[in-house]
Amino acid sequence: MPSAEEFKRMMANILKKALEEGRDHIDINSGDLHRRVGGYPGPNHRMVVCCQVMYDTRRIGDEILSAPPKGRGASLTIRYRLPRNEGKPSAVPNQAPGPFIGQPSRVVKPPPTSSPRLDWRDIHRALEELPKHSGYSHNLPDNGIYFFYEKGETCCFDGVPHDRIVRVGTHREENRFKDRILNHYGNNKNASVFRKHVGTALIQRDKLDFDVKLWHTQDGPTDENVESRVSNFIRENFYFRCIPVEGKDRRLDLEEKFIATLCTKDLQPSDNWLGRFAYSKKVREAGIWNSQHVGSNKILLANDVQCLLEIAPRGALSNGTPAGRILLATACGANKHPGAHRAVELYQSARIKAIYNRRGDCDMAILSAKYGLVDSETVIESYDQIMDQERARALLQQVREYVRRYDAVIFFKGGSRSEYHNLISTACRMENIPCILFGFMYMGEIGRTEDIIREAMARAAQR
Repeated sequence: MPSAEEFKRMMANILKKALEEGRDHIDINSGDLHRRVGGYPGPNHRMVVCCQVMYDTRRIGDEILSAPPKGRGASLTIRYRLPRNEGKPSAVPNQAPGPFIGQPSRVVKPPPTSSPRLDWRDIHRALEELPKHSGYSHNLPDNGIYFFYEKGETCCFDGVPHDRIVRVGTHREENRFKDRILNHYGNNKNASVFRKHVGTALIQRDKLDFDVKLWHTQDGPTDENVESRVSNFIRENFYFRCIPVEGKDRRLDLEEKFIATLCTKDLQPSDNWLGRFAYSKKVREAGIWNSQHVGSNKILLANDVQCLLEIAPRGALSNGTPAGRILLATACGANKHPGAHRAVELYQSARIKAIYNRRGDCDMAILSAKYGLVDSETVIESYDQIMDQERARALLQQVREYVRRYDAVIFFKGGSRSEYHNLISTACRMENIPCILFGFMYMGEIGRTEDIIREAMARAAQR
């Protein structure tokens, strides 16, 4: 079986030959590359390794022309610009694969003093390699920067529309990134400037019965109805991507540079963008949900975003973690606590808590009749909704988008209606993801959870 070093040497030879021919770029396909090295097609192919080498060889300016749904496969095609960028890692990096989300960054050689200036297109291209998040996850980094995207907000480059970044943010205190995300999805505007901006826009657009100036005041009074509307709007209309960044000063410096770079006339909000009703003039005019650093003249350079290059290729794998990532899920419960809670605490269900306590290193989600699949740590509000066939059809797309980040899904179906396990098994089948159903009655087979997780991880790692 070919090794990573053999793929790297072949890549180096191809790039060198293309440069000697005077070309300004070359398109490399993973299937063709693997055939040249040998071993493909065949039962012992190393396509995952081949694709990872291709991702690791990318530099600023290179483009992914096509990629399979999970990022690794014979259709991956990347356009490499020639000559290769100076000051970046060599075209055949000899370091070990870079960090995954939540892990420390690897050591990078000091950059040169000069570095290309980046624009908003470079930011969007690099981040699109990363996974989407729709709330809290224990796989989020301890320290980092987030980038929110909003439904209906797009930008156009490379001839096609892309989701537009509408907010950038970070945190000051160390190891508080996850708390920052919880604040945004929580229920207190005084703990989140993002919620404050969204709330003012909802108050003014929908003419809600609350003083917008009071809402905009830090540590001022809040309102349960407005908080509920903000939570629902954020949960239903936003997702985010993130990068791990260590060090308070570095996070704050990068945050300002990202915001300054994204505040450009080339990026315009849609006519229906909620932010047009925001109380903050800076939000309205900049077209993003930020007011701080809007108008900054700081410049974003290629060296500033080396962290993006370090982790972006891994985003093509399921949520930036090694192959074999598993989702453990179960259905919601009928009895709930009033108000807003972490999903695992909202339901008065011993079954849900038992599955949660057995999740190990897996992500755990709850299949809600109202929200679809939600991470067990995401704050959601209590509701009254029954899962029937019509509701299952309405949730199918959301469930498909959620499960496609994983290599396998395990669903405990004990204590749930057939609509729940039919929904998740259908979504997995449509995404070509293995789905393991187990459990009966209320808690039957729940003791097998850990064994089933180990079996699923072993199978997924071999896919």
